[in-house]
Amino acid sequence: MRMSRSSIVLLVVVIALINLPLVLATWTRSSVERNGVEVQATINEAKNLGTSAEPSWWLNYTLPESVDPEQGKWSAEVDAATYEQAERDGTVAVTALEDQPESAIVTGEIRSSAGLVGTLVADAVMAALLALLWRSRGGRLREVVTVEALEDVSPAAGAGSWEDLDDGTVRVSGDVLEADQHEVLLELEDRLVRVVLDGHASAVDVRQTAQVRARHATNPNGPTNPASR
Repeated sequence: MRMSRSSIVLLVVVIALINLPLVLATWTRSSVERNGVEVQATINEAKNLGTSAEPSWWLNYTLPESVDPEQGKWSAEVDAATYEQAERDGTVAVTALEDQPESAIVTGEIRSSAGLVGTLVADAVMAALLALLWRSRGGRLREVVTVEALEDVSPAAGAGSWEDLDDGTVRVSGDVLEADQHEVLLELEDRLVRVVLDGHASAVDVRQTAQVRARHATNPNGPTNPASR
């Protein structure tokens, strides 16, 4: 399993998307607790959606027009004491932001932990995947060597290798991580090799194995390194 820069970016985006709903929900609840107004909501229906042995007390309610001009119907699971009082009084205390009825927090509300648990499980899976990818790369940052191609980059077979030739040049082969018309980034076991094409071509696609004869670059800083983009 290989970990390229694009793989890292993709995993970061996925992790952000996984955690976004929980972050937004937490931020909204915090905002309601700080800036919300407490109102009395009218109970439309109160029922036990569980069993007598394992009750689940639910209230269906309508907020005042000042908070919910559209007068929608909302529901929440509450504890037994809140349920009994709401059933008796026909109202329940609710804290909400004006014109944001979906943000309402009902007094005695029982919050489901399903979202938190699901997010934590997904985060654990992603963390394990990142650890696996990191370990597959040796758990360390590898040296990036820049060379100048002396021929076109061509397909190759076998594992990546670095061979010093007698004429002062090198024969390099490795998996293509990134490529454009100017440079090709090859992955070897112990290093990354940035091949500056310098007018030569490459007929090898990303994730395939390529080889090229090259010499050490006279300007190591050269053009922009694909690994740092």
